[in-house]
Amino acid sequence: MAVSSSISLVISLSLCILIFGGMQMFKSNIASTEWKTVAGGFVGSWFFVFSLTAMNNLESTLFGEGFQSQLFPDVISCLALPCLYAVLCIEYALLHVLYSPLLPCTI
Repeated sequence: MAVSSSISLVISLSLCILIFGGMQMFKSNIASTEWKTVAGGFVGSWFFVFSLTAMNNLESTLFGEGFQSQLFPDVISCLALPCLYAVLCIEYALLHVLYSPLLPCTI
């Protein structure tokens, strides 16, 4: 059963916010091990799918049902969002690795 573009916009935007918020809350946990980083990348791919769906539904609602997503403004900008988050996650992990030997060790 299909829903209208405006309802799909609300659903996909809500899922984008939930995914991004969850990834922000658990970013230190995601960056802790290799397999969790891979899992974070998988979740980031879902963030890309839902953000592209939200953008396409917004354009469909504003410009009419015949409007289609284009490569440059839509797909590239939606792809940049999870990539930006991944860079921030990698930077956080690198800072943790670089500065963890400087922290005092308590036994």
